[in-house]
Amino acid sequence: MNILDKMNLADIVLGELKHLKFEQYEDQHVVSLVDLTGFEIIRGYGATMVEAMNDLHSTLF
Repeated sequence: MNILDKMNLADIVLGELKHLKFEQYEDQHVVSLVDLTGFEIIRGYGATMVEAMNDLHSTLF
């Protein structure tokens, strides 16, 4: 069992994820990894926020 199985998504406060920027454009979600100055390093896209985060994560490998 991984940590996500134990955790409730309602416990995540998006404002505390300081290096991720969450946006929505019409029907597409975008998650960006940002540096301390706010520069967007990479982006992930998806139909849901989870898909966008997974897409961002997959580009790191």
